[in-house]
Amino acid sequence: MRKVLCGVIVLALLLSLLILGSSCTKTVYVTLTPNPTTTLSPTPIPTSVPTPTLPLTATPVTTSMVTIISTPVPTPKVTVIPTPVPTPSPAPMPTLQPQYSLQVSVNPIPGGQVCVGVNGSHAGCGAIFSGMAFPVGTSLIFTETPSPGYQFVSWSGDVSGTSQSVTVIVTSNIQVVANFAPIQQYTVTTTANPPSGGTISPSNPTVAYGTSLTFTETPAPGYQFVSWWADVSGTNPSVTVTVTSNMQIGASFEAIPFNEKQLTIGANMGAGVPANMTKGEVLEGSLSVTGGNDMRFYICEGYPCITIVLDENPVQSTYTFSITAQSDGVYYMNLDNGNGTSTVQVDLRYRVY
Repeated sequence: MRKVLCGVIVLALLLSLLILGSSCTKTVYVTLTPNPTTTLSPTPIPTSVPTPTLPLTATPVTTSMVTIISTPVPTPKVTVIPTPVPTPSPAPMPTLQPQYSLQVSVNPIPGGQVCVGVNGSHAGCGAIFSGMAFPVGTSLIFTETPSPGYQFVSWSGDVSGTSQSVTVIVTSNIQVVANFAPIQQYTVTTTANPPSGGTISPSNPTVAYGTSLTFTETPAPGYQFVSWWADVSGTNPSVTVTVTSNMQIGASFEAIPFNEKQLTIGANMGAGVPANMTKGEVLEGSLSVTGGNDMRFYICEGYPCITIVLDENPVQSTYTFSITAQSDGVYYMNLDNGNGTSTVQVDLRYRVY
């Protein structure tokens, strides 16, 4: 029984040493001390059962030495071979272009605005570009736009000229000023002489400085144009001026003169008095008749004729006539005395206009 107990103890120690010893060699000495010889006295057996006496002798256990050598487990070697990562080439650094500021203004402020184009593209209008920066070489186009009642005068600052647009290539800071001025208004007074002689168109216009105007004369019926006067001259039907101040434009007219004939007729006047007319023209005149009776005055361009019957007896009066040509041609004025007196004196006045 004790041997078994000792063996269990030894086995437990061995297991503990195996667990503890993994990387080194250890020597463990185990000493077993034998118990002294013990004489066991048997328990008295009842008298009814005879109990023999058994001698018990304890055999001493010799001391044993157990050497436990633990073999170290080699640590595996792992060789890590890094994959070379290529070193990227540094990106080229961009070349920085110098930046220059732009200042845009108008003078006076209500006079208008400036529109800006950048490298050929419209960018916008107004003062939003003041203070902006642009790189060297940028192409800037400036275009002026006057406000109502103003006119563009000139560019100033780092630009000049009077054209509507100006182009600048950026090489330094730029200042652009568009100069405007209020538009001056001027009146052109027109006068016809005599007032009944005709009209001038346009009549008494008020226009802005620098406006170009063409004036045309129109005679009244029975009048003809003579010439221009005052701040213009000439005899053409129209005249053109550039208004830079208040001006005077005058047109002279005169009454168209009458052709006068004194006729003395017998039985008739033959072919009559011719008048060359264009469609729309007017043949106007008068007759002063002395003597005779039952007279007739004819105006003919082919047939039918226009007839004026002078039926007083005796005929002694003045008659007027006016006709408008219905076509181009020669109109004849004729007079006969019909069955009346054979001798009549007629004063004929006529004109075509």
